[in-house]
Order: sequence, then structure tokens, then C-alpha cells
Amino acid sequence: TNDYFWSDLFPKMFDISDKANFPAVFQSNHVGPSVHGPLKDDWTKACPLEWTFEERKEKCISAQEAIYGTELLRR
Repeated sequence: TNDYFWSDLFPKMFDISDKANFPAVFQSNHVGPSVHGPLKDDWTKACPLEWTFEERKEKCISAQEAIYGTELLRR
């Protein structure tokens, strides 16, 4: 499940020690309109699907940042 990925697999697969630099995780052709990354304040917790779009936009890593990573998205 989504929770298992973010809590167990993601920390093992990616370097998440720099909390100012979210890594590129998603491939752009596998992202749907409601997809977000994990919570902004805890990358090991999935963005709740039951939240409104506005809540997810405010509290979760955006799809664009999850695709490109923080550094590349800033360019």
C-alpha cells in the first residue's frame, strides 16, 4: 500500500537525510491527477486521500516535486 511504500521502502531506497531536498521519486507517465508525494513535515507518511485538494496542496509534497525532486524543480 501507499503507507508501506512511504514508511518502509522509501527511506531505504532514497537518501532522505537532507530535509530541504526531496528526491525525485515518481515517473511522470505514472502520475494521475490526484497524486501527491508524502506529507511535507514527515516524508515517511503518505498524504491522506480523504483530505481535500486544498489540504493536500498545503500539507503534502506536490506531484511536480515528487517527479523532479526539489533541486531540479527549482531550476
